[in-house]
Amino acid sequence: MHRINVVRCFKCLEHGHKSRECTAQVDRSDECIKCGEKGHKSRGCQNKVRCVKCAVDGHRADQIKCPHFKKIVEELRRQRIELGGTNSRQGKKDHAP
Repeated sequence: MHRINVVRCFKCLEHGHKSRECTAQVDRSDECIKCGEKGHKSRGCQNKVRCVKCAVDGHRADQIKCPHFKKIVEELRRQRIELGGTNSRQGKKDHAP
């Protein structure tokens, strides 16, 4: 099985678009993707892991354990199968097995 590359916006922390394309009203670029707190980034974060998307402890928003992220990956896999193609390699991406 091939890896699925998922584009993530570093402004709103949503998947499927890049920051320069973001139209979200909320700016979450100062939030840690690991714990959701403001003022620091995930590198060096000592807080417990808490998903910023579904507010559940134990996984990050960019991990396949997140139901929101898993749904996106499954949709991309379905699209890939229907199109018979592969994903482009543009910009920063999260990876799902």
